[in-house]
Amino acid sequence: TQPAIIIFTAARKGEQTLRCLSTCVADTYSAALHASTVQIDGTDKSRLQSDQAKLEVDSELGSAFQTGDRAAVIHRFELLPAGGTPLFSAAFKDVALLLTVLLEEETLETQISPQQAEERVRDFLWAKFTNTRSPSSYDHMDSDKLSGLWSRISHLVLPIHPVQTIEKEGCH
Repeated sequence: TQPAIIIFTAARKGEQTLRCLSTCVADTYSAALHASTVQIDGTDKSRLQSDQAKLEVDSELGSAFQTGDRAAVIHRFELLPAGGTPLFSAAFKDVALLLTVLLEEETLETQISPQQAEERVRDFLWAKFTNTRSPSSYDHMDSDKLSGLWSRISHLVLPIHPVQTIEKEGCH
């Protein structure tokens, strides 16, 4: 009845592992369904106005899912303009959406639980998306809208720790 949504999160030292793992999980899910994965990078959308970012992401997801893709990875979700994020109430119900959030700290504690990771991501996104001094976040996002978005996307938040071979040699 709704998309399966997983948020993967890591600290700065785990950025490559975060990207690699989220891509591999999405590709494995899609391959099991004889389909493909679409990848969208929040970095590429970060300089756009919220309406333009929402339009582009909606278009990319819609096009991919209509042609049979079964999974999407939204890398660096936290970099999307705040007003462009409510798109995750889209009409596609039988897909997997994997969102990555790169936290600002250098490392995560080794024993961080999924619940602690969820709280950390929630607080981070709240500060980022509702900060009225940030030019990319002032338009169209308030606490009520963010609460609605969070209730749709926060089903599972998983902390990712760096794998040194991936961080140094890339994803193979």
